[in-house]
Amino acid sequence: MAVDPATIKAVAKVAVSVLTNKETRSNLLYIILIALVVGVAIILIPIYLLTHPLEMLEAAFADSPDDAAYIEQYKLENDDKVLVIGEGLITEDAYPLPVIGATVTSEYGERTDPITGAQSFHHGTDFGGEWRSEIFSIADGVVMEVCTEKNDGYGNYIIIRHTGERTAEDGTVTSETFYALYGHMNEIYMFEGQSLKKGAIIGLMGGDPEKDTNPGRSTGTHLHFEIRTTQSGSAIDPAGYIFPVPEPEETTESEAVTSE
Repeated sequence: MAVDPATIKAVAKVAVSVLTNKETRSNLLYIILIALVVGVAIILIPIYLLTHPLEMLEAAFADSPDDAAYIEQYKLENDDKVLVIGEGLITEDAYPLPVIGATVTSEYGERTDPITGAQSFHHGTDFGGEWRSEIFSIADGVVMEVCTEKNDGYGNYIIIRHTGERTAEDGTVTSETFYALYGHMNEIYMFEGQSLKKGAIIGLMGGDPEKDTNPGRSTGTHLHFEIRTTQSGSAIDPAGYIFPVPEPEETTESEAVTSE
């Protein structure tokens, strides 16, 4: 394709004008310099992140060599998701709620089953919330069990052995170990054997039969939360651990329910 001589002449004229004008020439050099710096950064930053991923994670999140090891294993098994530590969840006299801004849709104890309409015993507390909202560990602990197999019970769930302390009104501090089950999760970020800190994001809320592939026995988005004295033992009332619990809302047939 032939180039119009007039076009070549016009371009040459502009180039000569730019090169002979001191101010324009300086501005052009600045633009070229900035472009070079940005270009080098765009190339080098991804290279560094790809060659030093664990160093970046350890600097941001790891408090000990064990934590660094968990992060490494976590990244290998979870497509490089990053374990994030939550904030603003701590209370002095109890453990924090597992969901920020949660509302209780079903308490521990006797209730009318929203699915069958019969009287049944509910072994945990249901927290309603937005689908795929974050779920937090209520205390330090170790992941004892992770289940993602399709089932008609809790759906995707995780059991954590927690260790923590509570301060009574008289100032007495109680150290304790207990187990917590977090059920009907859309996604789980943890793996069995992983240690975690209070406030760690352990996964996302699920339980929606229309959106989740493994919602379990549930009619809507919620977290089913249980406290146990042993991993496979009977559940006890979570209200003794996670005060203050929000007042329960009136349940409808469309609201969440678990099988236990």
